[in-house]
Amino acid sequence: MQYLQSRFALTAALTVATSASLFAQSFVAGDLWARGGVGSQSVVARIDGPGNWLPVLSGQLTSHTDDLHFDAYRARLVAAWQVSSSPFGLYEIDAAGTVDLVVGTGVMPGSIAPVGDGRVYMHVEGAAGGSFRCVDAAGVLHVLTDANTGQPWVPGFPFGGSSSGMAYDATSNALILAMRGNVNAGCGGNPAALILHKVPLAADGLRVVGPVTCLEPFSTYWGSVPDPVGFSRLPSGNLLLTTNVVTTNPVNAALLEIDPVAFTATAWAAPDFAGAHTIAAGTWSSAAGGACVIDVMNDRLHVYSQGGVGAGAVVPISASLNSVQLVEIPAHAAPCDGAFTSYGTGLAGTGGSVPQLGATGCPDVGQGFELLLSKGLGGGLAVFAFGLTSASVPLFGGTVLLGQIDLLVPVVLNGAVGVGGSGVAELPLAFSAPSAIGASLFVQGAVFDAGAAQGLALTAGLQITLGP
Repeated sequence: MQYLQSRFALTAALTVATSASLFAQSFVAGDLWARGGVGSQSVVARIDGPGNWLPVLSGQLTSHTDDLHFDAYRARLVAAWQVSSSPFGLYEIDAAGTVDLVVGTGVMPGSIAPVGDGRVYMHVEGAAGGSFRCVDAAGVLHVLTDANTGQPWVPGFPFGGSSSGMAYDATSNALILAMRGNVNAGCGGNPAALILHKVPLAADGLRVVGPVTCLEPFSTYWGSVPDPVGFSRLPSGNLLLTTNVVTTNPVNAALLEIDPVAFTATAWAAPDFAGAHTIAAGTWSSAAGGACVIDVMNDRLHVYSQGGVGAGAVVPISASLNSVQLVEIPAHAAPCDGAFTSYGTGLAGTGGSVPQLGATGCPDVGQGFELLLSKGLGGGLAVFAFGLTSASVPLFGGTVLLGQIDLLVPVVLNGAVGVGGSGVAELPLAFSAPSAIGASLFVQGAVFDAGAAQGLALTAGLQITLGP
């Protein structure tokens, strides 16, 4: 990319982005935020130290159990929901309660799991366990595929609804799924109390590779089983899984430490109090120095240290809740100032699949990011075309979305050879020249594909605005 960087350094007449920040920056590390059902309204609120419920947003919001998280990349809360008559999809919420659609999904997403580089994994409800998708930093929605077949990956076991949760682990590059055991049989084929699955991903994050492994944290099964109600990250790097307590047999440790690499589960704390079966949410809190859980029977926040039992330290909440989700704002770097923006439309190739161009990471000068070309012809040849201006030129049966093309970077797509929609390629980029700050670079992908109208399938365009 040295040629492009030199052009940035020498060219003054470049597209300059607005200097206004694209992100809300008023979330404070250590604050607890929640989405809870208060009466007939679903309310997004901050919970302060004394337990005051401080709402910033109310409305008729559909929700699932594990679909409220803080996304450090966007520096906003992200949630799967439907706002009034707006589309089902992934939404982002700033600290003032402003809601923006990130991407529509057509049907209701359930559990979500932000990565921190712009990607957010989502489970979308449907038959055979539904489908798993990933929205990238450019707002492009990708369907996770089976690396062996190139077809959309489905879990083969029931997953979703109000009795499941999902987390992404970067160290093992895998999704960790949790579900209540009476939804289906456990790892050994018999009923189980709680079931976890580890779903390994390819380096591009868009394909499932290798076997899916199964874990039963409890060796016994009883008629009433715990629901997973939230993943968070412990200081050790392991995951903390919050579940509720079964009142007829409160021997299950409701807080579990999950080692996502070894894929083991150990008891972390054992809440046990009247109403513990209504624990509806939990998170590790650096500010509290322990794990926080909320029970909606008593409208109380309980704080536990590792090995804690009983009611823990109790803080009453000043709201009457009928459901709740909970997340702590972590200590995090400043949000990305650069941005990705998709524009125009692509052109289909084999099987009617339109290649997609998205991105992960932060396009700030001095940071690295990656372009992702997906849904191309498996095993096919493709190019990333770069330019300093956008355009709309009818060509190849579609539209070329660049003005002058300054650079072509060829790549070979992986995926099932000859299968339309299975091909994926990544291209890592980084810009170091300070003179590039504020400039816009335009990219379009092209896939050589005999199944396209004139032998070339095209992606939509992607504008990359470089931040400081």
